[in-house]
Amino acid sequence: MKIKQSNSKINPFGGLNFCIDLLKKEGIPNLIDQHLGKRVVYAGFDYSQILINQMSVYLTGGDCAEDINEHLR
Repeated sequence: MKIKQSNSKINPFGGLNFCIDLLKKEGIPNLIDQHLGKRVVYAGFDYSQILINQMSVYLTGGDCAEDINEHLR
């Protein structure tokens, strides 16, 4: 990873990938899926994916699930 100093506007998306990578590295998605169980195959998403996506909305300044359209296009 290369770090570059910049004068451009800072936004909340800069560290989002690092946060998600850290969660995956620490095994949080597996822990969530173990405790909540697996969803049926045709559901399309695991519980860990749902919770991490919702957390991403909050980390980028969103207040509710509908903000995903505004903040994470």
